[in-house]
Amino acid sequence: MKVRSLMRFAAPAVAILLVVGCGRQSFSGSGLGNEGQVQAGNIVGGSAVAASDFKHVVGLAKDGRIFCSGNLVESNKILTAGHCVTNFDIDTEAALQAIFEKTMDEVEKNLAGQDISLFNNAPLAAKRTLFKAALRRVITDEGKSIKIYVGSSSVGGSETGLDVVADVALSPGGYAYMEASVLKYTNLALPEDQAVKYSASFDYAYMTLKTTLSGVTPVPVINAQEHSDNVLLGQDVRVVGFGLKVDGRFLRASRLIIKELEEKIAAEQDEQKKQELQAQLAEEKVMGQAFLALYFNSGNKNMVDLKLENYDHTEITLTKKGSGLAGACNGDSGGPALVKLRNGEWRQLGVVVTVDYCGNKTHVSPRFR
Repeated sequence: MKVRSLMRFAAPAVAILLVVGCGRQSFSGSGLGNEGQVQAGNIVGGSAVAASDFKHVVGLAKDGRIFCSGNLVESNKILTAGHCVTNFDIDTEAALQAIFEKTMDEVEKNLAGQDISLFNNAPLAAKRTLFKAALRRVITDEGKSIKIYVGSSSVGGSETGLDVVADVALSPGGYAYMEASVLKYTNLALPEDQAVKYSASFDYAYMTLKTTLSGVTPVPVINAQEHSDNVLLGQDVRVVGFGLKVDGRFLRASRLIIKELEEKIAAEQDEQKKQELQAQLAEEKVMGQAFLALYFNSGNKNMVDLKLENYDHTEITLTKKGSGLAGACNGDSGGPALVKLRNGEWRQLGVVVTVDYCGNKTHVSPRFR
């Protein structure tokens, strides 16, 4: 364990330290696959969505790519996953340091030029309150930088999106989780911070828009009466979402490896070693084709019908209906799990938040209105 101050302020320095190297709980919120497996970016076992269908399912974009999904539930509100708005997975020192420094910058900014000793000399409870308020402002700023994409996406999911997010709000549990995730590595920590654990139940967020989305009709969250009349274990639940674009660097790296292996094979005189290299080359070509397929077929809006396997007020579990893999994957986080009412209308049952691995069980945060 090591203790290090990360502050850059002029003296007197902020008297808060960040404790790192103590081990962190890892949370895989984006549907990443098991190590060593090539996982498709799109919904697994699903099909493409026509441009005119499910327009209420939108893409969340940053730096010109779609990274998460969401659903327009009101004319000016999008429901998505909390971990799409801010990084729930603070499992590296770099990630922890980044959000810690941003938060302390907000603490200083909020002092409006007053002496930093006002913070340093405050009681622990007051410091924690100031820190939490600053962290919430950081989360809001992160969320407001997200762009909203409407449509089915072009090949590869490279979309800029609309700058229409006016505000974001995590669930109360989401805020508590983020606060504890950072505070427990500082000298402001209390034992209660260690007790806060991730739950699908609070992994949701609402994004308020500056303006309505032209030509898009909201699909609301299911209400109690609709739920009672229409939701049964074993029934179909439709998941709709955007797959995450595969980074082009994977393609370039694979092509470079293939070229190097071909050159080694041409120069190798030992027959056994040549056969070993040829086997590596064959394997790398399969991997390269897989990356190529992911690049051209991910990042677009897809859908799949799954079976409602388990339901309680903290988490919904969806599973494949047949023998093949089917379910959410990278970039589908935040997308809606939808049920069709008897009158033919769609309602959102919950928010896709995690998967066991791509195409296996899909876990959903339940929502009601």
